[in-house]
Amino acid sequence: MGANQIGLKVRLAINTGTVETPVWSKLEKETTLTLTLTADEIEALNKDSGVFKEYVKTFLSAEVSFAAQQSIVPQTGFFNYADMFELYTETLTNAAKGVRQIKVFSTDIGSDSIAFSGFVKSLNMPSATADLITYDGSIRITTLPVLTPVAA
Repeated sequence: MGANQIGLKVRLAINTGTVETPVWSKLEKETTLTLTLTADEIEALNKDSGVFKEYVKTFLSAEVSFAAQQSIVPQTGFFNYADMFELYTETLTNAAKGVRQIKVFSTDIGSDSIAFSGFVKSLNMPSATADLITYDGSIRITTLPVLTPVAA
């Protein structure tokens, strides 16, 4: 996805509908979008290891970091800062614990869409200019991401 333009061709969308009937709402404009997939590891040394450290891969984790901009007057049809803040505060109050279906996607043929469930882990206070609000945050992925190629 690195060759695509963030905010134009690579987008972040959050399901504001239900699992059965998803309604994908995009941020108005992403300025940065980073998907980080990591694996924990433990040292697996034994008497036969010698001088070279050996490791075993254990648990996987993933996170999306983003920065976004929106118009001072929120545009309809987009997921804005107020929506993101509401999702952040939902984390402990609703039955799903704030977890939503989320995807990072591109409409370019030959690229991939990555879908997962996650919750807003961090959300920084927005800053504003005369016409834009800028904010950033991160989403902790709680399910194994599913990679789907964009078909013709």
